[in-house]
Amino acid sequence: MMLLIIGMRSKMNILSTPSHTVNSSLVSVQYIAERLGVNVRPVWRLVSSEKDFPRPVKVGGSTRFSLVEVNAYIEGLLTRRK
Repeated sequence: MMLLIIGMRSKMNILSTPSHTVNSSLVSVQYIAERLGVNVRPVWRLVSSEKDFPRPVKVGGSTRFSLVEVNAYIEGLLTRRK
C-alpha cells in the first residue's frame, strides 16, 4: 500500500493524485487548518475537545491525520446541519 503524506512543504494538489492514494493519505495539521480556513490552534482544540474528531498518528517525528477520517468528520458535520 502506498502512503501519500501531504503537508505545508508539499504543494501537491490532492485532487490530482490517483484515487487509491487519496484513500490512504496522511496530512499535517497545517493542511487541515488551510482546508478549514483557520489557524492550527482551533484544529488542536478540536482534537482535545471533540470526541468525534479524528486522532492524529505519529509518523517518525511528525504528527499526521488521516485525510479520509477528517473528510468523514466534515461530511458528518454537514449532514447533521441539514
